[in-house]
Amino acid sequence: MLDRIELTLQAGNGGKGCTALWHNRRPYGGNGGDGGDLYLEGSTNVIGFSSLPHKNTYKADNGQDGLPLNKFGRRADDLTLLVPLTTEVVIDGEVRFRIEKDGQREKILSGGKGTLGNLSIKMHPYRKGATEME
Repeated sequence: MLDRIELTLQAGNGGKGCTALWHNRRPYGGNGGDGGDLYLEGSTNVIGFSSLPHKNTYKADNGQDGLPLNKFGRRADDLTLLVPLTTEVVIDGEVRFRIEKDGQREKILSGGKGTLGNLSIKMHPYRKGATEME
C-alpha cells in the first residue's frame, strides 16, 4: 500500500515577556514560556495516514506569556503525530529521515523561545530594562 500526504506543520511560538513595574518603579515582569516542539513517532498501531485527523495543518501550542511578580510563562506542550512505520519524511524535495521502528520519535520542528520580561532585561549586562510604562 502506498500512502502519501502533504502536511503543513508549525511549531509553537514563544510567549511574550511581561513588562510590569512595582510601586517603587522597579521592573518585575517575568519571561515568556517556550513554544511546543513538533514530533513524528512511528507506531505499529497506525496502519495508514487515514488515522490522522482530517486536516492538513498541525500546529503545536504557544508558550504562555510572562506575568507580573517575575512569574515565568508556562512552556507549551509538545505535539506528537503518530505515523505508520516506513514513513519517509521529505522536506523541500529531500528525504530527511525514515521512521522504521515502533516508538521511533523524530523532532521535526523546535518551538520558539519565550521573550524576556523586563526584570530579566534589567539584569542582563548589555541591556537596559524598562523603567517606565508607556
